[in-house]
Amino acid sequence: MPLIFEHLQTSPSINENWFSEWFNSPYYDLLYQHRNDEEAALFIDKLLNHLELKPDAVIADMPCGNGRHARQLASKGYSVYAYDLSEKNIREAAKHQAANLHTAVHDMRQYVACNVFDALFNLFTSLGYFRGDYVDRRILKNFYAAIKPGGKLVLDYFNAPVVLRNLQKESRVTHDGVEFHIQRYYDGKRIIKTVEITDRQSVHHFAERVRAYTMTELCDLLQQAGFQITEVFGDYQLHSFEEQLAPRCILIAQKKPL
Repeated sequence: MPLIFEHLQTSPSINENWFSEWFNSPYYDLLYQHRNDEEAALFIDKLLNHLELKPDAVIADMPCGNGRHARQLASKGYSVYAYDLSEKNIREAAKHQAANLHTAVHDMRQYVACNVFDALFNLFTSLGYFRGDYVDRRILKNFYAAIKPGGKLVLDYFNAPVVLRNLQKESRVTHDGVEFHIQRYYDGKRIIKTVEITDRQSVHHFAERVRAYTMTELCDLLQQAGFQITEVFGDYQLHSFEEQLAPRCILIAQKKPL
């Protein structure tokens, strides 16, 4: 039986490149300031203990945001390549650049490498931003090409049934004197979040639009790209995935070995 959600609503018009505008805005980091290095460190430690990568492994973090996960990976001694579409994010990530941490502006919709990475991390729901699912298929094929045979992809996504069941239609928060008025919609395929920001006398408008992929749909996308799903976890402590309870859908997928 298909899932039915009471928040179904016709979505507002959203700029196709909303992510470029929003992720480059200083207000994005202000709104999501709770996503800190401590949270990233705990998650990375759990993943690395599970993946058991070799000490000389080469890892990609794409997109990397401001580099909080990439920094943790580099601190373990791995060779890390951090890519993001946002120039602001890459400037921030580069502030912490080390000999084994390399940063670059890159659009994951474009080819990046062939058989280079032992592992590639796509974290914190960094897929599903685009109008057509075919774009996500292209991205995953780019990832598949970039990973070495036998290498791993870690895909971290929100768990759609839980997010939709608890979707808060409207909220207001204030950080450092800046007020955020947030409205959320579900159009039957995507979750849309509009953000009106009042900063003193100025008002700004941004939006997010993310595909509400289920675990099954994510697995299908990965398999279409050539990956084999090896494990699915339900949170950042890597507990087992339960569709109606888990906050996250964290998939570990492998590129076919030679």
